[in-house]
Amino acid sequence: MSVDIIKIQKSIIFDRLAIVEELEQFLESPFDESSAISFKKSAELDENEIFPHQEIKELHKWRYNEYYIPEEFGGKLKSFEELLFLTRMISRRDLSISITDAHTLLGSLPVWIAGSEEQKEELAEAIRNSRSACLAVTERSHGSDLNSNGVYAVQSDDEVYHLTGEKWPINKATLTDILCVLAKTNDKKDSRSLSILMVDKEKLTPDTFSYRPKINTLGIKGCDISGIVFENAVLPKNALVGKEGAGLEITLKGFQITRTLCAGLSLGAADTALRTTLNFVLKRQLYGKTVFDIQHSRHTLAKSFIDILSCDCLAIASSRGLHEITSQFSVWSAIVKNYIPQKVEQSIQELSVILGSRFYFRDDHDYGVFQKMMRDNSIISLFDGSTIINKHSLSLQLKFLAKKRAKSRGIDLEEKLEKIFSLNKDVSNINFDKLDLFSKGNNIVLQGIEFALSKLGNLKGKSNVSPKTLSEILNLTIDLISNLMDLENKVDKLPVVESGHNLETEYFDLAQDYCQLHTAATSVFMWIYNQEELGPYFAKGEWLVLALQRTLDSFTIYKKELDKEYLENTAKHLLELHQEGKLFSITPFQLSN
Repeated sequence: MSVDIIKIQKSIIFDRLAIVEELEQFLESPFDESSAISFKKSAELDENEIFPHQEIKELHKWRYNEYYIPEEFGGKLKSFEELLFLTRMISRRDLSISITDAHTLLGSLPVWIAGSEEQKEELAEAIRNSRSACLAVTERSHGSDLNSNGVYAVQSDDEVYHLTGEKWPINKATLTDILCVLAKTNDKKDSRSLSILMVDKEKLTPDTFSYRPKINTLGIKGCDISGIVFENAVLPKNALVGKEGAGLEITLKGFQITRTLCAGLSLGAADTALRTTLNFVLKRQLYGKTVFDIQHSRHTLAKSFIDILSCDCLAIASSRGLHEITSQFSVWSAIVKNYIPQKVEQSIQELSVILGSRFYFRDDHDYGVFQKMMRDNSIISLFDGSTIINKHSLSLQLKFLAKKRAKSRGIDLEEKLEKIFSLNKDVSNINFDKLDLFSKGNNIVLQGIEFALSKLGNLKGKSNVSPKTLSEILNLTIDLISNLMDLENKVDKLPVVESGHNLETEYFDLAQDYCQLHTAATSVFMWIYNQEELGPYFAKGEWLVLALQRTLDSFTIYKKELDKEYLENTAKHLLELHQEGKLFSITPFQLSN
C-alpha cells in the first residue's frame, strides 16, 4: 500500500503543550532497552513483581512529581489537559509506573480541595522532595460502600485523634509516606460521620501501625497493592482535612478529577496496543503479502484508531472542561470513567485477534508489551469507582439532566463551548471550590447540541470538506439529537427513585446510552472548533463520520456498513502517523520512537 506522507499542520496546541514532547524526549524510546522506562525492563519488573523504584526516580529527576502540586503552591500543575497528555506518555510505556506514581495526586487532592494553608504548604514540600501520597478509603468488608466505613478516629479530651482500623486494598499502602485516610469521627449512621485525616507515617509511633501483605494481582504486578492497619495511632487535631463530617464529600469531589484523568491511562495503553500490533502486521507475511495488506486486518486497525479518536475527543474536552464548567463534573467524570476504559478494553480485545498467538506470548514480540497492556489496562475500569458505580452515579442524575435540557435549549452557550473545545485557547485557572456533588441537571455539551447544527451549516462550501461528508455529519448529528430526545422520553417514564441503591436495570442501560451520546457530541464539537487547525485528515471529517457511526451504532436498528473509502483513508493516515512516530491522537505529538 503506497503512502504519501502528509505533514501535520503545526497548530498552536503543539506549542502550548510543548512540555509533552519534552517529556517524550527525556524518556527516550520505550523500544530502546537502554531508555529510562523500556518495555524490556518493564516486562522484567512485571515478571518478578518488583516495584519500579528506579523508574519513578528517573521520572522525578525530570520533576514530574511537581505536576501533582498546583502552581500556587510552587508546583507545575496548571492545566489538567497538560497532565492528561503527560500521563498518556508514561502510560504508553508502563501502566504500573503511571498508576502507582499518579496515586500521589489522588492522595493529595483532599488537601488541595479542602485542606488548610498549612497542610497545603506541608504537602507541597513533601511531594517536591519525592515523598509520595495515597488515598486510603476502601476496606476489606465494605468495598465501594464507603458509608459503612469501619476505621475510627476518636477525639480524646486532649483533642488528639486516635486512629484505629484497617484500610485494604490500597495502592502504595506500604510504600507511601503520607495518607489521606477516610475515617469515622462520630457515631452517626450517615455520610456526615466520615472525615479525612492527613497521616504522615514519619510522625507516627512505629508500634501504632502495621501492614497487610502485597496482594497478588493479574496486572500491574509490580505495584504495591497492600493494606495498612492503625492501632490507636495518635494524630494531632490539625490532621483533620476540611471540616469534620465532610470526608465523603471531599473524597467524591477528588474522584471527579481522577476519574477524568484516568482517560490518560487508558489512552496510553491503547496507543501501545495499536502500535505494537502495527509493528507485527507490517512485518508478518501471510499468503504472499503482509497482514496489513489484508483488508479485514487493515480495516480492523482503522476502526481501532477511530475509537481512539472518539475517546481522545472526550478525554481532551473533559480535561479542559474541568477548568471551565467545574460544577458539572459529577456528570462528565462519570461518563469519562465509564466510557473510555470500557472502549479501550474492547479495542485491545479486537486487536488481539489480529495478533493471533502473539498476543498471548509474554516475551516474543516487543517484549510481550501487548499482553502486559491488556492485563494492566483491565484494572482501570475498577478503581476510583468501578464502571457500575459510575453508571449508578450518572443514573441518579438522568431525570434532572433530561428536564434541565428541555428548559435550557437555545440558551447561549457558545462562549463556554468555544473555551472548552477550541484547542488553540488556554483554559482558565482551576478552582477546586467549584466542584459540586450534583450538576443541577447541567451538561453544556448536550444542552448545546442543537447549536452544533447551525455551526455545521456554516461549513457548507468549504473547500477542505466534501459536500457528501458534510451531509453525512449533519445527518448523523440530527440522528444524535433524535436519539437524545428519545432517551429523555424514556427517562421521563422511569419510576421515581425511592432508594439510591435500588435502581431498576433500565436506569443503567439509559446511563450507558447517555455516555455514548455525550461522547458523540464531543467529537462533533471538537471538529467544529478545530476544523482548520489539526491537519488535512482531521479537517476532511471522514473520521468524524466513522466515529459517529461507531459511537451511535447501538441506537441503530439496522447495521450500516462503514464507508470503505473512508476506512482506507483512515488506514493510510494511521500508517503515516506510525511511520513518523507520532501519537495516535487528533493532536499527534511527536514521540521518541
